Amino acid sequence: MKTGWVGLVHDSPALGKKAGVVILIKKGVDFSVTRVYNDSEDRYLFLKGTLGDTELVLGTIYGPHVCDKAFSGRVRRLLQSFGSLPLLVGGDFNAVMDPVEDRSWRGATW
Repeated sequence: MKTGWVGLVHDSPALGKKAGVVILIKKGVDFSVTRVYNDSEDRYLFLKGTLGDTELVLGTIYGPHVCDKAFSGRVRRLLQSFGSLPLLVGGDFNAVMDPVEDRSWRGATW
């Protein structure tokens, strides 16, 4: 990546135009990766590591556009496996908790 601020890049790129996720960490940030978790569909990426002397997990998710209970179950089990570690997760979950509240909703709820 030819951006001056990026120090660490971890990605799980998908083939074609579907899915694919990336985590970028700024130069100078003292984050060391101890384990990488991703799925076969390249829809999530989690980095377990240390930030200074604190163990934590960073993650990103690109959820399917349709209700996929198998996917959400895999993510839930993975998150539970991290126990009480601090966890920071972002991404596009493509999920709606309340279709009435979300006026743009057109699909299934989770």
